[in-house]
Amino acid sequence: MKRWLLVGIVLMSTPVLAETDPLLGCPGARKWSERNEAAAKAAALAAVPPTDPERRRLLRDMAERDREVRERAFGDGRKPTQGLLDQAAAVDRHNSAVLRSWLDAGQLPTDAAVGADGMSAVWLLAQHADADPVLQAKLLEHYGAVPDFGGIEGRRYAMLVDRVLRAQGKPQRYGSQFTH
Repeated sequence: MKRWLLVGIVLMSTPVLAETDPLLGCPGARKWSERNEAAAKAAALAAVPPTDPERRRLLRDMAERDREVRERAFGDGRKPTQGLLDQAAAVDRHNSAVLRSWLDAGQLPTDAAVGADGMSAVWLLAQHADADPVLQAKLLEHYGAVPDFGGIEGRRYAMLVDRVLRAQGKPQRYGSQFTH
C-alpha cells in the first residue's frame, strides 16, 4: 500500500514539475532550448540596427580591402610576387593600427555597435594581424572575456586561439591553422 501511495504521489507531481519547468519533461529539450535561445538572440540582434553604423562601414571597407589584396596575391594559386606580398602587408599594418588604436582607447567594437558583419570583419582583421602577435593576443584576451566572444562566431574565435598559440610557439587547441 505504501509503495502504491509513493508511486501515486510521484505520478501526480510530474505534471506539476513539467508545468513549472517544461524542460524536465523531455530529455533533449534543454539542449534544444539552449540552441534555439542562442539562435533567437542572434536573430533579434540582427534585426536591431547597429548603434555605430560609421564604424561598421569602416570595418566592412577594411575587410573588403583585405579580401581584395589577398585575392590578388593568392587567388590564382601561384606564388605571389613580392609586390603583392608588400601590398598585403601594408593593408595588414593599416588594419592593425586601427584595431590597436581602438584597443588602447578601450573602444573595441561590439556586436551591438557594428552588427554581426562588423564583428566578422573584426575577426578577419585580427586573424591577419600576424605581424603584431601581441595585438592578436590582446584581442583574443578581450573578446574571450565577454559573453559570446563579443559577437565573434565561436568557430572563428577558435581559429584566432590557434593562431595566437601558434605565434607563441605553443600547440594549437583546435588544430585550425596550417603552415605552408
